[in-house]
Amino acid sequence: MALYDRWQGSELSVLEKELIFNRDNTGLVQYDTKDGKYFFLHPSPFLNSPKKEIFRAESCDPPAEHTFVEVEVESEEEYRVKASQERITIKSICSWKPFDPSPLAERRKILDYEEVLHYFTEPFRGEEDTIEQIATCSALYSLSSPPITNEVGGINAAVLGKKAQWNTFRWSMNVIPQDFFRLNARYRYYISDQEKCTVKGGCEELSRAIYRPEDYIMDIPLVVEEA
Repeated sequence: MALYDRWQGSELSVLEKELIFNRDNTGLVQYDTKDGKYFFLHPSPFLNSPKKEIFRAESCDPPAEHTFVEVEVESEEEYRVKASQERITIKSICSWKPFDPSPLAERRKILDYEEVLHYFTEPFRGEEDTIEQIATCSALYSLSSPPITNEVGGINAAVLGKKAQWNTFRWSMNVIPQDFFRLNARYRYYISDQEKCTVKGGCEELSRAIYRPEDYIMDIPLVVEEA
């Protein structure tokens, strides 16, 4: 399943469902033009809006890109895209206000802590306490880690063990959508035995997991001795 190509209800988050089906003119801003005069409102950073609409800021300044907002629409008009012959609605806005998605995202617990931990214990064999520590660190690495300051967020993990254990760790990270491993991803994961990792502009989180690093500064040491 491609992260940006989801459409079934079971594939959507609580926030995405709410913004797609129950709320109009609300979402995450993505500019279509550099000046922000034309922009889209998406249900999340990881899903483009299925609605055939684009917003135009004429009577007010455009909202900041990559922020959640609710806009007030003053007029609408239909436009036919010549290349595809699709019809798209252009909505002119007269004002907007910030929208906090947190209460919607917190309505339902998507995954239980024990369920997440169980997933990361499955690939490994050994003493129960040791495996639980490995699973806890693996789960922590796999989750989003927003920046505390203006620097790039993310978690730095060092995996220490034999090559077989390293491969087992990498296999467990297949749960992370492949879109997050792209070089230009805003939220990126880098899992490699090479320490050098390029940070591209626009990256907000970069979580590295390095096998037996030499010069690498780690947040989490993962000592895996059995698999």
